[in-house]
Amino acid sequence: MSVSREKLYEEVWAEPMTKVAERYDVSSNFLARVCEQLNVPRPSRGHWAQVKVGRAEKQPSLPAARPGDEREWVRDGERPRAMAVPRPPVLPRRPQKIERLARHPLLAGALDHFLHSRVSAYDDEKYLRPYKRNLLDVVSSKESLKRALDAASALFLTLEGRGHRVILAPSDAHYSRMGLIHRDGEKKSSDDNYRYGGRGGPAKPTLVFIDTVAIGLTVFELSEEVEVRYIGGESKYARVGSREERAAPRRSHDWTTRQWLVSGRLGVHAYAPYSAIRWERYWREGKPGELPAMFSAIAKELESQAPAIVTLLEQAAREAEECQRKWEIERREMERKEAERRRVEREAQREKEIVETISKWRMARDVRAYVAEVHALVKEADLKITEGAGADQELKWALGYADQIDPLMTWRNDIEKVKAKHANKPCSECGKVHGPEEGTSASAKNGPPSDPR
Repeated sequence: MSVSREKLYEEVWAEPMTKVAERYDVSSNFLARVCEQLNVPRPSRGHWAQVKVGRAEKQPSLPAARPGDEREWVRDGERPRAMAVPRPPVLPRRPQKIERLARHPLLAGALDHFLHSRVSAYDDEKYLRPYKRNLLDVVSSKESLKRALDAASALFLTLEGRGHRVILAPSDAHYSRMGLIHRDGEKKSSDDNYRYGGRGGPAKPTLVFIDTVAIGLTVFELSEEVEVRYIGGESKYARVGSREERAAPRRSHDWTTRQWLVSGRLGVHAYAPYSAIRWERYWREGKPGELPAMFSAIAKELESQAPAIVTLLEQAAREAEECQRKWEIERREMERKEAERRRVEREAQREKEIVETISKWRMARDVRAYVAEVHALVKEADLKITEGAGADQELKWALGYADQIDPLMTWRNDIEKVKAKHANKPCSECGKVHGPEEGTSASAKNGPPSDPR
């Protein structure tokens, strides 16, 4: 079940919320949250009482949907609407004047949620894995968390200052999160899809909308492969040359190896959140603190690449349409072949059935001929078959068997019923007088066949 924001706007101003909520099998409080989610104005408390006395409030107009706004509510468990290919972006001539914020709204309460995290005992890089899943897409260790969140806020504000909206992905369309290469120097991550929030990662990707073109954003801390020494007394590894490694006592069973550890340097991963295409860009710090100086260049790069993303989506849509056309042709051909196969099977079955029917008819005919021949031989010898004797029972059983397997018995019975019906005589089977359509089989309803054979 789903409803567009336009339809919901009309319904909540046409009748009370309780009736609208009952229609969608939800509570009125839940429906109020749906209205907030879709940015649909709804009547204030007491509105319908005021309507009865002719003092209703003025109905506000439905605000125009902004890029990234949810256009419809879809019940949990149902498929969201299919995304249309976005149009080529029309960028503002100059950055829009917006209220300058010290912190982007997506960062509200984020620090506490990231600190309320778990770190896998098998993860040497020690990335935080928050329990809360509806968070902005930041991948960081605890030591670099504050810097990563500050960088994310500054990046989002830079983009919004240029007229682009940064939000968590809306729920009424499917946007996917591309795998992150968080290890410096690797061309491909070990599983090609590093996720920090359990198996699913963040519940929604963080998106910036360049007009109607969505681009995913991840602010992350890079990890690097470094030499580490195993500290036997503490059963852990420490980076060679670090204060922790120098302060640890030397032991004969300590050794050094190479491992991936967080580096303290930050990066930005931008990607196309459409599953049909693959487009991505990386910006990485050479030294900690260099990332904020890249934000203006990042914004300009995203603006310049938005038309290219639209071109890739249009090409993917054409390819998908061509694949769909070929699949339809193949499906119709498969259906034609399946229909032909079933027709051949039906014909073969009919041939088999007619062969079996004729075989039974011949057997019944031969059995009756056999019984008649026995009676003829006995009569020719001027003898009689004793009633109830073994020979008499055997011959009667043979005649009964012939009637049982004879396919013409059905025709004979139907013909007798039709004749009895037209003659208004009792039925030979049940003794009753049947009406015009009663007591006849399908093969005899229209009268006796012209040729029973």
